[in-house]
Amino acid sequence: MAQPSPQKEAVKPDGILIIKNKQPDSKQLRIPSQGVVSITNRDDDECLIQLWDSTNVNHPALCLVIPAGGNITLMGDPDAKCHNADCYYNVLLPRDALGAGTGGGNKIIIGSGGPVDSTKSH
Repeated sequence: MAQPSPQKEAVKPDGILIIKNKQPDSKQLRIPSQGVVSITNRDDDECLIQLWDSTNVNHPALCLVIPAGGNITLMGDPDAKCHNADCYYNVLLPRDALGAGTGGGNKIIIGSGGPVDSTKSH
């Protein structure tokens, strides 16, 4: 008789952000180094999470999409040079994404955060 597959444990978040009316419930969230943050979209529209680097100047060419009522999970980079960093982000609707401006208006502090070290790349 075949044995049932063992159940995998869900990753337990160190921090939770709730998006409602295109706004996170907290402008700033702190998680430990290599910590996990869960972001839930409680809006009726999908939203984009636009991540910015630790200098809050550049962002990658991709955004994360959270469907209406959906959830994503992010984890702090296991690379030791990224254990203490600030990760800026914006919450956007896809139709508002063009011309969204510069810099992330919200922040996830990873580890102790702190001043930006220009020798690091997060």
